[in-house]
Amino acid sequence: FGSSPSARDPPLLARAPPGGRRRRRSPGRPAAMAPSPEVQAARDKLKARMGDSRTGGKGTARRTKVVKHQNHGADDKQLQAQLKRLGVNTIPGIEEVNMFKE
Repeated sequence: FGSSPSARDPPLLARAPPGGRRRRRSPGRPAAMAPSPEVQAARDKLKARMGDSRTGGKGTARRTKVVKHQNHGADDKQLQAQLKRLGVNTIPGIEEVNMFKE
C-alpha cells in the first residue's frame, strides 16, 4: 500500500487515443487566397444558372430497395414444378377452361 513507486514498476505512459496511433499536428495552413473578381463573377453566374440543383443531402431519406422486374418465364417454371409436386395430370384434348366463383 505504498504511495511511492518502486524501481520494478513500469513507468506511467500516456494512453493512446481510441483509434490507435497518435496524430501528429500538422503545421498551420496558410489562409486561402480570395479568388480574382473575374473568377468570382464566373462562379456567381454559374450558381445563378444552375439554381438549387441539390436533390438530396444530409437528412433526406434513402432509397432502401431497388425494385426488380419479375421474369414471367420463371413464374411458369415454378407453376409447373408445383403442379408436378401435387401430382396433377393433364387431360388431353382440353385447351381452355372457364372457372366461376360464387
